Amino acid sequence: MEEEGFSNDLSLIDKTIHELAQLLGFSDSTLRFFISVLIGYFLAFIPRNLLYHAPANVQHAFYIALGLAISYFNFGMQTLHFIITVVVNYVLLAASGGSVTSVVLSFLYNMIYYLIGTVSVSDGTHDVLWDTPHCIMVLKVIGVAFDLYDGQKSKDKLSAEQQKHYLTRAPSLLEMGGFCLFFGGFLAGPQFSMRLYLDYTNNRLMPEWEQKHPSNISYSINRFCFGAIYVCAGIVLNLFIPDSHFLTEQFASKSLLHKLFTVYLWGTSYRTRYGGVFLFAEGVCIMTGISYSGLDDEGKAEWKGSANMNVYDLETAVNFRGLVSNYNIHTNKWAGRCVYKRLKFLGNRHVSQFVTLMFLAVWHGIYIGYFHCFAFQIFTLTFEEQWLKIWKQLGLGFIMSNPVVSVPVMMMCNVLTMTSFSYALLSFQLSKWALFSQVYASMYYIGHIFFIGWPILFAFIMKPVLLSSKPKVAEGSKSQ
Repeated sequence: MEEEGFSNDLSLIDKTIHELAQLLGFSDSTLRFFISVLIGYFLAFIPRNLLYHAPANVQHAFYIALGLAISYFNFGMQTLHFIITVVVNYVLLAASGGSVTSVVLSFLYNMIYYLIGTVSVSDGTHDVLWDTPHCIMVLKVIGVAFDLYDGQKSKDKLSAEQQKHYLTRAPSLLEMGGFCLFFGGFLAGPQFSMRLYLDYTNNRLMPEWEQKHPSNISYSINRFCFGAIYVCAGIVLNLFIPDSHFLTEQFASKSLLHKLFTVYLWGTSYRTRYGGVFLFAEGVCIMTGISYSGLDDEGKAEWKGSANMNVYDLETAVNFRGLVSNYNIHTNKWAGRCVYKRLKFLGNRHVSQFVTLMFLAVWHGIYIGYFHCFAFQIFTLTFEEQWLKIWKQLGLGFIMSNPVVSVPVMMMCNVLTMTSFSYALLSFQLSKWALFSQVYASMYYIGHIFFIGWPILFAFIMKPVLLSSKPKVAEGSKSQ
């Protein structure tokens, strides 16, 4: 009788979630995901108010239990994948941590396990399945292997960044589990290092006076409010422009300008929905205290350690580099620290950049749309770099000193940047060639023609003209 009542309670929860998800236009798994992220605001009061002086192992055990409970609520028995990841990586680092072999094995094992998993559950859509938080966990544990490897080197051989993260010993099983399943970063990130987590759980991260008199609540609420605005705006826009809209006759029949404007609005919807989740997760981390990042100039505590998106800088970005550097910040930092900078031996930053972007594509899955999206980013960044050279060489910098001219120019650059980003993002979201290729075809591949054709235009026309103009300017200045 008790089992039957327990089963009925579970079915009632499932039914309630299903009905509420339909009302909001979510899938059941997406609603569970949002509930799990948002409940973190309430759960965060436990470590901040009850556990901050508890022994580290007690805190690790608490985070493991809580993380497993959240995982089971979302993914049921697939929680076993996270347990396996924690145990295998603990054993790997306990046996050979700090060696090149451990780094290679960690990289290969975790990526292969994840890719097999994502292939087995993914159908090309972007529903929240167990591989969603697992992709975050994969970077975490690979990062631990790199940091332990760095910890075996002499400090004078480490960069300033490596000195912030290196480890001198392999983590215990409790430490590895607490780190991987810490509810503030389990479902939606952000990425943070084992070193930071250990400082937090051993009460080394914040000064004693900050632990006794928390100043983080108002900033956490601020992130929650921004996150709510972002998510609501994204949901509303998505109601009018869902992904499926691009595959309709209605979209295909519109003018090119109308299609590009639609792409811009859709990209805004995508950016705000994901950005809202980043902001929610940041607020939870701030509430726990793990986001503490030191003191400002006035001696007040700062809580920027888990910022995965800089709202103002992102929304006002006038170039691709500014957009990329202010969106999904901690994943980009991880890729820079653990992939891009480790490829310095190649002696070519463009090759290192390409390999890093292809790694990020593989990290998302095996669909061709992911590779297309990240490869397209190379062309957009190349265009930006070469266009800035032209801008400087022609001496057009003075234009931006006039606010009457600079404001509309910056607004136009912002719209073009966001539209180009959204154009590339279509292939990421639609994933399959048969889907996104027909959308690009309906827009006459305008983005491809411009960005992929630009290097050819620059190399054979723009660059020779600019080079030939140099001596003429020099001769003119001499005659004067």
